[in-house]
Amino acid sequence: MDVKERRLIALLSDFGHQDPFVGIMKGLILGINPLAEFVDITHEIPPQDVEAASLVLRDAEPFFPPKTIFLVVVDPGVGSARRPILAVTDRSYFIAPDNGVLTGVMESSEWCQAYHVTAEHYFRSERSSTFHGRDVFAPVTGWLSRGTAHTNFGDPIEDPIRLPQRSPTLIGKAVLEGEVIRIDRFGNLGTNIRRDDIDRLLVAAGRHTARVLVAGRAIERISSYYAEIPEGDLGAIIDSDNRLEIFVNRGRAADALGAKKGDKVGVVLPEP
Repeated sequence: MDVKERRLIALLSDFGHQDPFVGIMKGLILGINPLAEFVDITHEIPPQDVEAASLVLRDAEPFFPPKTIFLVVVDPGVGSARRPILAVTDRSYFIAPDNGVLTGVMESSEWCQAYHVTAEHYFRSERSSTFHGRDVFAPVTGWLSRGTAHTNFGDPIEDPIRLPQRSPTLIGKAVLEGEVIRIDRFGNLGTNIRRDDIDRLLVAAGRHTARVLVAGRAIERISSYYAEIPEGDLGAIIDSDNRLEIFVNRGRAADALGAKKGDKVGVVLPEP
């Protein structure tokens, strides 16, 4: 099969950059498709944190060109009976372990069809039980990028694993309770409370402002930008993914609050 077009491959993993794993996968793909082009979304997903990878993938995917192939290797079940899958959405292709890491893009896409990758002649002939990124996912990515039809890799499945979706809860009419779902390298606390959730709370009550409660601390308003509050102060903002974020201006909210994933965050209407 001749290679007829360049294909963009976006990589996401928890491999980090100390070890050669990412470079090995790229080298193997280039051996199959010399015209492949790569973008590294990140390789700093916390080790084995499937939920974090799902969130990052969901947020990154809309900014890539149509027909991008996403190779996602966050695989705590490597070597087990978990399935390798290939998913096709209205915009993109995804190759990943079937462990819920594609939940975000499956939920946000207009339609999605997943396939159990069983065509082993596309895998490396020698496979280890510890590096399916090299032996299974990378070669499948290479052949897909080279023009192999996605239907050639296996049969459709209707039961890909999906992670539980944790949505904020409305308590009464004045409190919206969510939680911290990620902590970024700046120590900011990302939550599962979206701008739309806050807007609905305010509109229903006929209010214009709300307080934010986290770790026993009250933030009196949601800022428009980080530097709107004094250096060292705790604040809240709507981040670039339209979710509520807790921050410390020129500091680390996670350290200041002793916060961790799963901690509760509340948006509370002021007393009338």
